[in-house]
Amino acid sequence: SWKEVEKKYEIGSIVSGRVTHLTDFGAFVEIEEELEGLIHISDLSWDKRVEHPKEILGEEKEVEVKVLNIDTKKRKISLGLKQTKPEPWEELIQEHKVGDMISGKVQQVTNFGVFVNLAPGIDGMIHVSELDEQYVSHPEKIALVGDNIEAQIVEIDREKRRIRLSVRRLMQTKRKKRKEEEVRKGGKRTPPRKKKGSITILPSSEKDGIVIGDFIGEETKEKLRKNF
Repeated sequence: SWKEVEKKYEIGSIVSGRVTHLTDFGAFVEIEEELEGLIHISDLSWDKRVEHPKEILGEEKEVEVKVLNIDTKKRKISLGLKQTKPEPWEELIQEHKVGDMISGKVQQVTNFGVFVNLAPGIDGMIHVSELDEQYVSHPEKIALVGDNIEAQIVEIDREKRRIRLSVRRLMQTKRKKRKEEEVRKGGKRTPPRKKKGSITILPSSEKDGIVIGDFIGEETKEKLRKNF
């Protein structure tokens, strides 16, 4: 009976099964003889936008799934595949906090800022005003899609699952740490002067101050040299 099914398969438990057939909306998995559950297409992957279950699963494939819900009245079992793995968002916020430096690849450039991929399915946003200490007319002057970029986490909105980043804050943080290190060692260094309205990009061997070139990819550095 379905009451026995409910007792045998507790919500949240991991069970093994075999994929019997695929549909546009999900995959059916046999967890015991004549007893199937459905993995909805939205429960197949944390980070991939799945258009059809065949992108992830194949018929007759043996899988481990999590029991999400059992509806004894409708005689339906809801299963999850992605729930058998840690959720990327939870992992990220456990490993990082506000103030931490984090790196990622630029996924999208808009008029108001850039979106940086930090983990599978998770992007952080850097507002155009946070891309440099100097005025930036458009984000493309600093970052291009595909660039690797370093930034500082300035806000984590757990409810909306949003992360705000800042290259400007990271530059300030690194400069402060460098000054503290110089004071500790008893030395003093004078950073190179930068002309107003320009961005200084120097080879690593010549760097003396903290500049935007420290945080962006080589292709963008070359573009900046041409634009400024």
